Amino acid sequence: MNEAEFSRFVSNHQVVLLDGGWGHQLLQYGTPCPDYLNIVNPAAVKKIAESFLRAGSAIIGTNTFGANRIRLSDLDLDKHAREINRRGADISLNAAAGKALVAGTIGPAVSVWNISLSNRLYDCFAEQAMFLSDAGVDLLCLETMQDIRQLEIALVASYEACGLPVLCSVSPPRGERESRSGLVIACCEFAVRHCVVAFGVNCGESADDLLPFIEPLRSVFPETPILFKPSAGVPEKIDGQWRYPIKPEPFAQYIREAVNAGAKLVGGCCGTDASYIEETRTILNDINPEES
Repeated sequence: MNEAEFSRFVSNHQVVLLDGGWGHQLLQYGTPCPDYLNIVNPAAVKKIAESFLRAGSAIIGTNTFGANRIRLSDLDLDKHAREINRRGADISLNAAAGKALVAGTIGPAVSVWNISLSNRLYDCFAEQAMFLSDAGVDLLCLETMQDIRQLEIALVASYEACGLPVLCSVSPPRGERESRSGLVIACCEFAVRHCVVAFGVNCGESADDLLPFIEPLRSVFPETPILFKPSAGVPEKIDGQWRYPIKPEPFAQYIREAVNAGAKLVGGCCGTDASYIEETRTILNDINPEES
């Protein structure tokens, strides 16, 4: 898929429904590396992909958020980087079976920026993008970026490595709203200059936390499709299990607000399983019955 084809895909939808969160569902299998389940328990990963497709997702990701060589090396799994990415792409592509697009998911490689890592980061992101491209994904999705310098390297490296369309979203770190808004706008300015096909915000402390970013992004970048994938809130451990406070119905109402504010691609992040996407689809069908 190229950028023009993706633009046509988006223009054919009033709102594009994405998937929800993968990691929180895969952590129940007791692994410190959900991406490694692509190799050791692909059925568990496929089950999640299929659940989002049944719920109505038009684009699903891959279970490769942390499958870059730097993060995998922390668990001595870097030697499996190519295979983890290939199998992650295969699982989603086979589940989608041409009925939905598949975005190769790429998350941050480091949590703390260090300029001495610049060259290593470029190689790391370029490699993962190439692994996913070679496996046949339709596009790439860089998500949960919190540092503009890492985002810049990831975006340039990914695009130069394979030329696939790139979605990009940031997860604004905690802080005063003015400084967070400045970071989001600055990230989007860079991303738009480097031909990103959609930009937005994801994760955060809740949907309510991210909603204020939609209108400014829409106002400053009217030609760029805006992406909105919030979490279901900050989880609490109850009876030994992590519980997310925002349930599917109120979550979908936040999505309605985001769409009204100008969001074009919507879905969920941490804590949002297929039930959230299904409820969101119902809301979107109310907004645009022609796509139901």
